[in-house]
Amino acid sequence: TRSNNPDNWFDFIGNDGAKINNELIYNNNNCSGYSTGDPNIPGVCELTIPTFYSPGTFQFEDEEALAFELGLKARIADRAEVNMAYFYTDIEDLQLSIFDGGVGFNVSNAGLAVTQGLEIEGRIFLTEHWFMNASLAWMEFEYKDYKDGLCTSTQKMTIYALEKERLANNPTGDSITSFENCSIFITEVPGSNTQIRTPLADLTGETNQYVSDYSGSISIEYQNNINDKLLFKGGLDFNFTDDYNPAQNLDPELQQKSYRTFNIRLAIIDDANDQWEVAVMGRNITDEKIVGYANDVPLSSGLFGTKTSYGFIQRPESWALQAKYNF
Repeated sequence: TRSNNPDNWFDFIGNDGAKINNELIYNNNNCSGYSTGDPNIPGVCELTIPTFYSPGTFQFEDEEALAFELGLKARIADRAEVNMAYFYTDIEDLQLSIFDGGVGFNVSNAGLAVTQGLEIEGRIFLTEHWFMNASLAWMEFEYKDYKDGLCTSTQKMTIYALEKERLANNPTGDSITSFENCSIFITEVPGSNTQIRTPLADLTGETNQYVSDYSGSISIEYQNNINDKLLFKGGLDFNFTDDYNPAQNLDPELQQKSYRTFNIRLAIIDDANDQWEVAVMGRNITDEKIVGYANDVPLSSGLFGTKTSYGFIQRPESWALQAKYNF
């Protein structure tokens, strides 16, 4: 199939699936698609683009992707189900919305990227009253060619400090424009002595924001009648995630460490008339501190010469009392 929007479409190349027996099914999908390029913030850029930029400076390219998926579904003795899926995606000109280090976000392209992973999930009735489901995901992402990434504040400030030291001690020497994988690209403004210094990081071989090597969850549920009118239902969720980086520039100082969270819900239900339900619910009951997003404070390193970052913390330990009544 193809989308009705000519600017964003995908082609479904092929599908292959078969029922091996009454308890085992496999499927194989692959598709390709692209998302077109477009100017960053039409109209706004027209007012703010300096005259020395050439046409197309704020234009990003089409994104193209080729994806494959291989899956397997199995049912075991009418008590359990297991689903597995492997996916692989090759992306050319991956479109990224990147913080410009100042006050805005611009869309740019990473040259090449590859992501692949394996997902496994299962459900099983342990007994008449106990039920469990679990999932596990492994994921890998790698920029195969991305030379226009964001530098960290530490890298930019180090370059500025080394260049300042070089000017003081050896003013006729070569300018220092790089540190680690960060380089300063200098653009001369036509008709003036002004220079535009743009720090860019070569992130080739690096992973992406939010990508953890593995993550998963295990849920246990129990339900049983207290008497002929009341039903008790309880559940405990255990979630775990490996290290990931919540910052677009992959600043190692902002790395989120692996964590584990627990959620619980205990409910009493009107089983006779299904008219009401009362429950107590707890989320993140071990009060894990989890950074959901982080970035550099606008203008901090370039204008004020300080490394300052900010982040958003996910909800801490919380408890709630729920009540439901059907009229």
